[in-house]
Amino acid sequence: MGKNVALRCFSYLKNFVFPSLCLHCKEEKADQILCAGCLSLLDFLSSETSEKDVGHKLEIRSAFERRGPARDLMLHFRSHYSQGLAKTLAAFMVVQWDHLKWPLPDLIVPVAQSLIHRLTRGYSTSLLLSEEVGALLGRPVQQLLTRRIADFSQEWLSVEQRRLLNKGAFRWNKRQDLSGKTILLIDDFHVTGTTLRRAAEVLKEGFPKKIYALTFCSSIV
Repeated sequence: MGKNVALRCFSYLKNFVFPSLCLHCKEEKADQILCAGCLSLLDFLSSETSEKDVGHKLEIRSAFERRGPARDLMLHFRSHYSQGLAKTLAAFMVVQWDHLKWPLPDLIVPVAQSLIHRLTRGYSTSLLLSEEVGALLGRPVQQLLTRRIADFSQEWLSVEQRRLLNKGAFRWNKRQDLSGKTILLIDDFHVTGTTLRRAAEVLKEGFPKKIYALTFCSSIV
C-alpha cells in the first residue's frame, strides 16, 4: 500500500468521533467506534476463505465475515446514515484490498441498489462506500449501473432465492467502453455473490480487462 493511502486509512480509522457506546457490546468507552476488546475480534478474511470464484473476469472478496462486531457495524451503517462510519468501513475494505494485492482500479463502480432500499433508507450504502474507497485510493467513481424498477430487496430472501436473481436485474445508466480497464465493483454485503455476478455481467459488455468485487462483509455459504 502506498504511503499516502496508508495515512488516509489510518486517519479514517483513528480520528473520527463516534457515539460513546461501543456499537457491538454497548459498553461505555472513549471516542472509538468499537471498544478495544471488540475491535480485536475483527479478523480479516483470508483470500482462500473469502474467494468466490465466479469466472475468469470476476473475483469476489470481502473484508470480514458477517458476524460479531463486523455484523453490527454493517447493520448500523444500513440503518443510520453516517459519513463517518462510511469512511471507517471503506478504510477496512482498502486494507483488505491491499492484503489481496489487487491492482489499482481504473474505475470504481457501486452496485446499484433496489428502489425499496433507496426509498426506505434515503441513501445508497454502496455509493457511500464507493466514494470513500475512491477517495482513499485516489480513483474515480461512476454510477454506471441502474437497477430495474420492479426489482426488490433481497434482505429477507433465502440463499436459494438469492441465487435466482433475474439476469436482467441491472442495466446501463449510459453504456461505456471499458476496454482494457480494471474495474472495482463495490457493495456493502453479499451472501451468494449473485448480485455481484449480475452486475458484472452487464459491465462485461463494455469489455473490461478484469472486474474485481469487494464488499465489507459476507456470509460464507
